[in-house]
Amino acid sequence: MLCAPQFGAAKDPVNLAGMVAANVVRGDMQLANRASLTGADAFLVDVREEDEFKRGAIDGAINVLLSQL
Repeated sequence: MLCAPQFGAAKDPVNLAGMVAANVVRGDMQLANRASLTGADAFLVDVREEDEFKRGAIDGAINVLLSQL
């Protein structure tokens, strides 16, 4: 990956979206959406702040703050 800081950071949202898309296209990662996880045998960890989690989360998800991981 080419990084040219004067044009954008290496962790720029566009770069990250491209890396995720590449992983999906290569078959390295599967995408999941909220509807497919409802009732599934999945362990979900939500790393948002507590107030964000309280505003809405997937049923069964647990909240662990990113700073605590």
